[in-house]
Amino acid sequence: MVSSLRAKYPYDVLVVNDGSPDDTSGEARRAGAATGIASIEGIATLNIEGGGMIGIPGIAARIFGALAREGINIRTLSLADTADFGILRLIVDRTDRANKVLKETGFTVAKTEVIALEVPDAPGGLARILSILDSAGVNVEYMYAFARQTADKAIVIFRFDELDRAIQVLLDAGVRVLKGEEVYAL
Repeated sequence: MVSSLRAKYPYDVLVVNDGSPDDTSGEARRAGAATGIASIEGIATLNIEGGGMIGIPGIAARIFGALAREGINIRTLSLADTADFGILRLIVDRTDRANKVLKETGFTVAKTEVIALEVPDAPGGLARILSILDSAGVNVEYMYAFARQTADKAIVIFRFDELDRAIQVLLDAGVRVLKGEEVYAL
């Protein structure tokens, strides 16, 4: 059962296997303690990870081209790599369609949850949020920024190991947690 907080605030993360030669499992790999859920609020973060994200030209073109052909809008992204693999995270507007398109393109897809927070766009804004989480013992698995065109607020995407607890701690501290429709109105 999805808690009332979880139904209101988080967005899905799709974990996508890139089809690299090193991964023959054909199964979605999870980032951390991620769990699969249905789309909430129509927001998704796609995680594309594996050895094929680095050193193999054309992987990103396949991903972005497939989404573009279907008219799927990408709201933000984060690309990181290590010596062994890369991971691309995207928030898109149509989770289920993106899931289907990427599977048809040869990627394996699963979902996890993230939330979007409004953070003061000033020195110490993010530090305040992280201090609140630290004081409550909430672990941040990852985070990345969302491009926004206002001068005083930034949007940061967070993945937590205890999502419900993190949402409650943040709300209790007066931190603004965005809903899906707010993210797409930006």
